[in-house]
Amino acid sequence: MTFLSFVIDSPITFVLTGSMIGIWSNVYVNNWELNALAFSVTACTDKQQWYRIFTSPFVHKMPLHLVLNVIVLWSCISR
Repeated sequence: MTFLSFVIDSPITFVLTGSMIGIWSNVYVNNWELNALAFSVTACTDKQQWYRIFTSPFVHKMPLHLVLNVIVLWSCISR
């Protein structure tokens, strides 16, 4: 399977993988505080930070955690 055929056959997996890597890269390179993106009911309701609902699944503290999640995601589509 070539990379282009993978992207065409599994666009959602490709977007999810890119999002996880992109958000982790920004957190790691810019030295962001993970609590700024993590899910918090109080922050969502009281502070109107609704983006936390969408960013929290993509936040990974350790590179190994990110790699394992990507491997599991890709293995799910190969079946």
